[in-house]
Amino acid sequence: VVSLGEKGYRKAARRLHGVMLAYVEAIEAIPELTLLTAPDCATVAMKSNAAWLDIYLLASCLEKRGWNMFTGQKPACMSVCVGEQQTPEVIGAWRADVVASIDDIRRNPSMKVEGTAAVYGAAGSTPTEVLHEVMRSYADMLTAAKKKQ
Repeated sequence: VVSLGEKGYRKAARRLHGVMLAYVEAIEAIPELTLLTAPDCATVAMKSNAAWLDIYLLASCLEKRGWNMFTGQKPACMSVCVGEQQTPEVIGAWRADVVASIDDIRRNPSMKVEGTAAVYGAAGSTPTEVLHEVMRSYADMLTAAKKKQ
């Protein structure tokens, strides 16, 4: 607020609210998805509306296309974070990739979840003690500093 001032902050908040609404509109236009809850202005969570569509598999397909989707469980869901870098073009490209990924999944029912989305897909069936150890190790691996080459 200090660097933007109140007017600048309100302008940025209105813009981010518009981005959030654009994501809501994009999700509502995809029959296989539904909003998990009414979003706030930070994240927009969604779940599968089709019994055959695994939301973790959709997140996995989107990850292969360059999108970083956040996944959760109970219920299985994925979310997109709203930020200043999103423009109508970015949201349109995201929606197109979601639709293309859903089509890929529909055409290839034997596809398997890969990448970071696989973590939540497996977490629901893993004993708690094992899950805690695996998640600690996974978090350590993701946040480890890489040696300078």
